[in-house]
Amino acid sequence: MKRRQMIFGIGVVAILVALFTWSFSRGRQSTPTSQSQSTTSSQTVTASTSPADLIVSRQFRAFSGFLMGSVNTWRTFENALDYFYYFNPMSGNVGTPAKEFANIVKEKQKDFFIYAASGTDDFAYTAFKEQVLSLARRVPSIFKMEENVIFRLRQGGRHDYQAVCDYTYNALVNIF
Repeated sequence: MKRRQMIFGIGVVAILVALFTWSFSRGRQSTPTSQSQSTTSSQTVTASTSPADLIVSRQFRAFSGFLMGSVNTWRTFENALDYFYYFNPMSGNVGTPAKEFANIVKEKQKDFFIYAASGTDDFAYTAFKEQVLSLARRVPSIFKMEENVIFRLRQGGRHDYQAVCDYTYNALVNIF
């Protein structure tokens, strides 16, 4: 039963994030999911869905994920940094070295924002914390803690629905 609740809970969080993003896009002239039709009263955020136009409007997009979604968030940073500005990995790490992440930033985009979060009682905490902190420790000229990389730790936080809700809420407040 707990597994079903967790899957349902993560699904609810995903829906809430999608609704928040949609409502945010209406109020702040951001980019909704259907970007080719994205217009506001004063401007068009994305002229088309061409790669060039998506790159130009990347500051209006975020990518977020918990556990395996966090792994997907890191992989999106690696492979689609040109198309997203904000990243919110939560409790999931990858084996990519900090210097390789730095090379990706140098090659693709110089600006980005990572809001990472995990809990001290989360089974993924140790490896996740090491990955995030190693970015700033090994390449501080690119990954600047409390500037373009924020790492938040929840004392007693576990790998559960409540953690996802807390991390997601705090990320959205900091991103948007």
